[in-house]
Amino acid sequence: MSETRSRGAIAVKLSRIFNRSLAQQPALRLIYDTAPIGLAVLSPDCRYLQLNQRLTEICGISVEDHLGRSVRDCVPALADAVEGIVRSIMSTGEPIAGIEVGSQRADRTEERWWVTYWHPLRDRKGEIVGVNVAAEEVTERKRAEAVLAANDKALRESELRFRELADNISQFAWTADASGWIYWYNKRWHDYTGTTLEDMQGWDWQKVHHPEHVDRVVERIRRCFETGTPWEDTFPLRGKDGTYRWFLSRALPIRNEAGDVVRWFGTNTDVTEQIEAEDALRVSVERQTATADILKVIASSPSDVRPVFEAIAERSNRLTGGHSTAVVRIIDDIVELVAFTPVSPEADAALQASFPRPVTGYPLFELVRGGQVVEIPDSESELGARTGARDIGRARGFRSLLLTPLRNEQGLIGLISVTRKEPGRFADHHVQLLQTFADQAVIAIENVRLFDQVKLRTDALSRSLRDLQTAQSRLIQTEKLASLGQLTAGIAHEIKNPLNFVNNFASVSAELVGELRELLDGAGIDDGMQASVDELSELLQGNLEKIVEHGKRADSIVKNMLLHSRDSSGEHTRVNINTMVSESLQLAYHGARAEKAGFNITLEQSLDPSAGELEVYPQEISRVLLNLISNGFYATMARKAELNGAAYEPTISASTQNLGDSVEIRIRDNGTGIPLAVKERMFDPFFTTKPAGEGTGLGLSLSHDVIVKQHAGAIEVETLPGAFTEFRIVLPRTAASIDAGALT
Repeated sequence: MSETRSRGAIAVKLSRIFNRSLAQQPALRLIYDTAPIGLAVLSPDCRYLQLNQRLTEICGISVEDHLGRSVRDCVPALADAVEGIVRSIMSTGEPIAGIEVGSQRADRTEERWWVTYWHPLRDRKGEIVGVNVAAEEVTERKRAEAVLAANDKALRESELRFRELADNISQFAWTADASGWIYWYNKRWHDYTGTTLEDMQGWDWQKVHHPEHVDRVVERIRRCFETGTPWEDTFPLRGKDGTYRWFLSRALPIRNEAGDVVRWFGTNTDVTEQIEAEDALRVSVERQTATADILKVIASSPSDVRPVFEAIAERSNRLTGGHSTAVVRIIDDIVELVAFTPVSPEADAALQASFPRPVTGYPLFELVRGGQVVEIPDSESELGARTGARDIGRARGFRSLLLTPLRNEQGLIGLISVTRKEPGRFADHHVQLLQTFADQAVIAIENVRLFDQVKLRTDALSRSLRDLQTAQSRLIQTEKLASLGQLTAGIAHEIKNPLNFVNNFASVSAELVGELRELLDGAGIDDGMQASVDELSELLQGNLEKIVEHGKRADSIVKNMLLHSRDSSGEHTRVNINTMVSESLQLAYHGARAEKAGFNITLEQSLDPSAGELEVYPQEISRVLLNLISNGFYATMARKAELNGAAYEPTISASTQNLGDSVEIRIRDNGTGIPLAVKERMFDPFFTTKPAGEGTGLGLSLSHDVIVKQHAGAIEVETLPGAFTEFRIVLPRTAASIDAGALT
């Protein structure tokens, strides 16, 4: 007991000495207290002589409660280990490092760890008087190590599950490093190829690739490995039985968080059945397409079989992988070459030189006379020599031959022969394809025969139909002209009679006014009365003259109407087109004003002086211009009525332009425009949008016939509903070739 007190007293005394030393050196004290690691000094009997605040975190006891007390008092769970370390240092003088210590605090449940370092503390004589302890917290490192350990365990379990899954999927699977070096294959790969990993690792997988594909595969996959892009390819792989099957192969790069490729994962999926099905479908589609193409040629060439035979030869050769194909036909017991695929100038010349020839001099026909398809697998055989196939084969460079007969009800009429450079038999689907082509060739021959017969019968019918259509067109045109002429003539005659009375009585009244003035001059009336009489008589005389003037103008309009209603189109003469357009514009204008009081419109003219003269039927062209201008008047007045007093100036313009061999005339108004549905039918006979009694529907139809059919010109219309309508007429300068009385 006294010994323990003595050791305690010594420890307290040493502690005071250390504290007094630190107090005398403030900088050292500051470093000691603020150090990021725990620091302590233990006496030889394991009592705390000095420690900093950081070390108290191990047990949670304050610095003051540590000083002078033993390790066993403060951290009894560590006492045995600490005492053993101190004894070792005291006896050997060697430091001890890397001792891990766990948290000893009862007030906290979290796990914390420290690594401690133990060094002897010597006095000036070199005697060991204590032990320096440094404790560095490694809690985070321990936690990270624990996480890594758990992850490593999970990774091993995941890898095990992956291998179990990969070995049991229906595909081949493999993994490679970033450079493409394959270091693992699943079990199915080895089962199919009969190889081991040692046989296949790295780039040795090329051993099981087809020699015709391996170079292409290597080039593509190397490029993907180098660029880090996904890879996909289809190629055959050899099985352990020596046969090849087709595989769709893919590989994807596996990247780390930085985006760098760390490994590759690849698969190979057996697609042999799919490819075989696709090949069968492709063959079927090619056959159907070729058949449809031949039918199109037959339809487009009803009178000539040569294009059909040429198409059959080309498609037969291409679809069977042939060297050359020829089609021959029997006409009057002579075999003629009707189509063939070229090989070389010399070979083609040799083939053509052997035709035409008699049927009896063409032994190949004897082989197929019964209608059966015949193959000569090798033209160098005895059969080839006997039928002449050997000589032709040597000249044209083939070794095998397929013969397909062309037969109709009368018997053998031709032959399709397909050749190949290599000896051997043709595939069944190629034989079926040639039989289909042979049937189509027979159909083409029969179609031409029937076409020739039908053509002879239809020529007479066509001539009769054309004559009937011509007569019908002329009748319709005559009826249209007659209808319009009768209507115009009737109106004109109804107006002319009262107009004559107006003109006559106006002239007589003017003469009577003159006579009256003469009588009044001699009556001796006073000057005032005489002045009034003279004023009134002059006014009356002027009014009568106006009546006569406008009556004559109205009479002129009526005469023009009668002129345009005549059945004859008049003479075909040269006229100045500008004069005709200007007169038509004025005539239509005055006619509209005479018809409707208060009518007013702005007239604009832009006439090309170089337009010159045209050879036309003046009356017909004048009728067209009057019709278009009158329609323009109607459209502008309709728009003015729609606007109901809004600011609007009705305008119609006429222009001409020299186009060299022709002249262009444009009639434009700013009226209501023409809707699209109306525009499509506006040139139809008897089609009109005007109210009943205001239009016959013949004006534009007749105008079209006059311009297009009578004068070989053109008439077009451009319009925008609610804005404008512009008719464009183009007339040739030379005389039209169609007689005016024979419009069709």
